[in-house]
Amino acid sequence: MAQDLTGLLGGALLPPAQPVALTSAQDYTRIMQEANKGFSQAVGGMFGVDTRTTPEFVQEEVAKLNPESVEDQAKIVELVGKINPAGAVALKSAFAQKAAEKNILTSQTNALLKIARAQGNNAMVTWLEAQGDINTAASVLLKQPKLATPEAYTTMYDESGGPIRTAVIGGKLHKATETGWELIRDNEKLSAEKPKEKPEKTTPKVSLTAKEREKTYDAIISTNPDIAKVFTEGGWWDSVDKDAKTLLLNKAEELYAANPKLGREGALLQAAEVAPTTTGQPVPRADSFVGKTIK
Repeated sequence: MAQDLTGLLGGALLPPAQPVALTSAQDYTRIMQEANKGFSQAVGGMFGVDTRTTPEFVQEEVAKLNPESVEDQAKIVELVGKINPAGAVALKSAFAQKAAEKNILTSQTNALLKIARAQGNNAMVTWLEAQGDINTAASVLLKQPKLATPEAYTTMYDESGGPIRTAVIGGKLHKATETGWELIRDNEKLSAEKPKEKPEKTTPKVSLTAKEREKTYDAIISTNPDIAKVFTEGGWWDSVDKDAKTLLLNKAEELYAANPKLGREGALLQAAEVAPTTTGQPVPRADSFVGKTIK
């Protein structure tokens, strides 16, 4: 852009300079206003009153907006107009100029992309998609070396997602390496954007009907009596807590779905927090004093 938008915006947020010859009384007033500023803001916050001055209000509200957004640009111009009408006019003109330049750049890029694809020049297609310098691309595609911009670089990504600094040297695309610039081979695949990470494959959740699940897990429980202690009181199958049993089976099924290699027996044993009997290891007995008050 011909004019720095950031600098222009910063200047527009300052009210037009006016020559002021401060007297001692004016100096005193200014000092008192600054001293009372914090107090006024605190009191205003207590009663929900906005005590900001107009310049403060404008600067804080503009800071919340994005000067790259067309919608926000209109709001910025309106806000700046409250403290600096001339600055608002300059900003509006700058925004319009930037939009026009963006449209021209888009048209030029699309035209060069069309040429690159017609020539089968995949390197220049990627260069343009990665927002590389269009003059440099034109120098290659139109075979006019003088059009190239000196020291024009852009970032591309290899198949693993690693960033690569690239540049056009002698009409050919090169990449920066530890040993210097290296010509990029025609079969080397590069992308303009970092490849998205592939989601990890998840094991589909295997479910049983309520009757199948009950039958399957009851068979496992019959060979592992300690599991029943999780949902019963007293002797074998006495006072079965159906809710506790349902929770146990749900937990076992979740463990199995997450790791089918466990098998449903292993999943149920883990859910019940007892050691498997199939390994030949002794089954740990539950502590009969757990949860009881020591007298």
